[in-house]
Amino acid sequence: ASDWAKEELAKANKLGLIPDCLDGTDLTKGITRAEFAAVVVKVYEALSGTAAIPAINNPFTDCSDVEVLKAYNIGAVTGTSATTYQPDLLLNREQASAMLTRVFKKVSIVGWTLDTDSQFSLNYTKPAAFADDEYISDWAKDLSLIHISEPTRQAEISYAVFCLKKKHEEGRMDAGIRTGIM
Repeated sequence: ASDWAKEELAKANKLGLIPDCLDGTDLTKGITRAEFAAVVVKVYEALSGTAAIPAINNPFTDCSDVEVLKAYNIGAVTGTSATTYQPDLLLNREQASAMLTRVFKKVSIVGWTLDTDSQFSLNYTKPAAFADDEYISDWAKDLSLIHISEPTRQAEISYAVFCLKKKHEEGRMDAGIRTGIM
């Protein structure tokens, strides 16, 4: 691991946020969609205090990974199409940010699901734009509450620790959240 990430990775390990699939891997390398699904499941379970359960009906023809199916069931991930997940594809920062935001919404907003997402909004200060902001997809700009600059294993695990720190600092995370239904 890089020097800058060692402290956060130690915290992540202590908090149980490093999934088995990343044990013993080079954390400076890119993270796959399946690996990050396992990370977001760990974050969801830590934030909610609830064990994620895999989807009973697998919509993906290219993936039967239990952690991906758990992440799909909680609404954290979607496929790259209606029937594919592409588990071995390297995660991009848009996907990482969207997945973490969905986990935050799932644990913070009563009644939130991926299908009802448009009915809910988060009250937050949007992060400053990146220098290459013009290259970020519009769908990711509006969905993302966290801007991620480097989708490596160590960076994503560090963001998982950030999510848990944020919950601890704010107490109940739903204090600043409002629904579009009110």
